[in-house]
Amino acid sequence: RSRTMLLRCAGAVSGAVDVGDVATVGELVVCLAKRCACDAGELKVIAGGRLLPASETTTLESLGFSATTRLVVSRVRRDPAIEAQAKKEALEQARADRLGRIEKAAETLP
Repeated sequence: RSRTMLLRCAGAVSGAVDVGDVATVGELVVCLAKRCACDAGELKVIAGGRLLPASETTTLESLGFSATTRLVVSRVRRDPAIEAQAKKEALEQARADRLGRIEKAAETLP
């Protein structure tokens, strides 16, 4: 683990990034998160058209990473206001569905 690797990135992290001697995908995501000053959970990393799992056990070597590997880094941060609105809409839909079932049951009563 003493060798360093320089990876080319595009997206939330752009340019050449010296990832040092990281060995797992989880370490890579943490390294990229430090570069863009965000939480590692907010990043999606794509290499070779595949979304990389943020796993501490998956090694870069097993995925075939080399100095020529190109990464696309995407920041996915959900807005709390949007989440609250979606939750409110889901509750309203559930209520409407429940009222529809009650109406249908009431219509079938003699």
